[in-house]
Amino acid sequence: MKITLGNGLETPKSPELQLNAPAQKTAAQPSMLLNIYPNPTRSDLYLNFENHAESTSRATVRIMHPTGTVLRQLSLDAVPGKNASSLNVQSMPIGWYLLEVQLNGERQVVKWMKQD
Repeated sequence: MKITLGNGLETPKSPELQLNAPAQKTAAQPSMLLNIYPNPTRSDLYLNFENHAESTSRATVRIMHPTGTVLRQLSLDAVPGKNASSLNVQSMPIGWYLLEVQLNGERQVVKWMKQD
């Protein structure tokens, strides 16, 4: 890149100026890797996640209204490695909800839909 200086400014020794690219922030990858399916669902919502701890941990699962009101809460034992569970949501009204999982100080929230 060449830079031309205007009036009143001294010319640098080298007419070329090297610009450094700004540092890019990379979002930390969540270690839990929460997946839910099917979405939308009619009766059961299946969730898969990984526990990277070396021992069994306690996971807190919450189903919330989009306003943040907790509608259901349960605790699961999460063994090291892959974990799977299902939630029966058949009696819930049609609409959008949030599923929050907290495990080992990490929190993930995903949006899902209950359909008829």
